[in-house]
Amino acid sequence: MINTNETTFFALRERTSFQACDAALLIWRKNIVSLLLVFVIPITILVAIGILVPVLIHLAVFIGVIWWLKPLFERFALHIIQIRFFNTNAKGKALRKNFLKHTLKGLCGDLLWRRFTPYRSVIMPLRILENLKGKKLSERKLILTRGGIQFGIFLTIFCISLELLLYASEALFFTIFNQLVDMSFLYQTNGKISFYIIYIPYLINYIVMETIYVCAGFSVYINSRIIVEGWDLQLMLNTAAGKK
Repeated sequence: MINTNETTFFALRERTSFQACDAALLIWRKNIVSLLLVFVIPITILVAIGILVPVLIHLAVFIGVIWWLKPLFERFALHIIQIRFFNTNAKGKALRKNFLKHTLKGLCGDLLWRRFTPYRSVIMPLRILENLKGKKLSERKLILTRGGIQFGIFLTIFCISLELLLYASEALFFTIFNQLVDMSFLYQTNGKISFYIIYIPYLINYIVMETIYVCAGFSVYINSRIIVEGWDLQLMLNTAAGKK
């Protein structure tokens, strides 16, 4: 028997949806540097633009822009994951291949009317990697429903709840710390600099949770294909045929 672990992060086999999410943490850890970079670089550029703007950007506006661009950043992360999942040593040219195709195709819908889809993390690999739309996409969704892609709804609710809990914990910590240590000097410095220093915890939560969210959705998608199609067996047979 061919061990699929030779080309992937872990042996491909049928798992429960919760086990698939556990496996997603392995994907996240193996790609943590690349995943953080594809979020940090564009967000840093946005922050730099905000600092250079002559007027102070209102907090709600800045948060709104980052939130609105979330599907774009998720596509960056998905592109990295889907390549390195089967080629753990991929870098440079291999990672740049089809980058624009995977990140821009259908992006308008994800930024607008599809952004509130409750299981976006699971449907995104289906839409982008299998290049499906319309009736074919609907039929494909129905097929993979038997494999558990509807778990993406729980995944979305769980990640949003966890992110809100992190924000609340940090707000409580900041409030208590501010009572112990006088932080007035921070507000007396340059307004924009102090604004972004205070904003850093939000960005950290945003980046970490979104990268985990994309990895979990991808893992549930892979697991659904294994359950419905026996995709792990197909890969093993392809590998065996290639070694002959």
